[in-house]
Amino acid sequence: MEKKGFIATSLIYSFFLAFIAILSAFLSNYIAGKLIIENFNSKVADDLSKGVYSVTIYSKNSNIRNGMAMTNLLSESQFTDSFKTFWTTSGSNIFSSVFMGDTTLLRNGGSSYLYQNIYLAKNDKYYFKLDYSQSGNAILYNKFENTTPKVQTQYTGSGKWLSGSATYTSSQSGSKKFILGQCASSCNSSVYFRNAMVVNLTASFGAGYEPDKEWLDKNINWFDGTINYIKTKDIKYGDSVEFQFQPYTGYDKDSIMCTSDLNEPVYDYTLKNEIIDGTLYKTFKLSSVKSNIVCNVNWRT
Repeated sequence: MEKKGFIATSLIYSFFLAFIAILSAFLSNYIAGKLIIENFNSKVADDLSKGVYSVTIYSKNSNIRNGMAMTNLLSESQFTDSFKTFWTTSGSNIFSSVFMGDTTLLRNGGSSYLYQNIYLAKNDKYYFKLDYSQSGNAILYNKFENTTPKVQTQYTGSGKWLSGSATYTSSQSGSKKFILGQCASSCNSSVYFRNAMVVNLTASFGAGYEPDKEWLDKNINWFDGTINYIKTKDIKYGDSVEFQFQPYTGYDKDSIMCTSDLNEPVYDYTLKNEIIDGTLYKTFKLSSVKSNIVCNVNWRT
């Protein structure tokens, strides 16, 4: 009897140990699986929280496949020493000046202003934009002559810039003055200007397809001369994106500068030759988009 009881006890003990082992293995697998699921959910949530991004390309001396061309109709819009070659001044208190490291126009009080003649086409829609900085209370009008839409300056605080913009639809064809710095009040305040631009939206986007001022303010940065432009949106975190360029004849040297929306340089790109539908392109690829990016891709001889 004692031997049978010992055997029975041993079997029960063995079953108990086996149960404990199975339970431990089950718990281990459950915990490991739970951690994997939690890590996966955390990664998905993290990726989703990063959202989607956009890439904007500005290019000179090339066409961009599926892009559009835009021209800044103002000459010498950065106001270097030669600005008087293209601008006509009224009054003597207007100078080219370096302010906070930028080449700017200084309207140093009085009733001085300047203007540039621009040919406008009837019924075409135009967008104009400029930056200004003023520490006084001057109210200056920047607009096409004898029209209502305008950029009206205001107090910015010392060393600070504001950007102003407006749209205007021309009622007739012909040359019209685009005026900067026409005083309306407190004329003796000094005001700095930089990065002025006027763009014919109808010529770039087509009649009836011109974007509104809000979209333009968010998407179009200052540029000089003629550029090609494209913007791709809704790019998922970490995805790649490609753009195709056709540089003008003889413009085979590239100059590329990309920055994130934190103003940090972006270098994660490649450039290669590619034939699409029988046409040779320079394909520019950003490998992993993790922020909003703006690239200037310019071509030189």
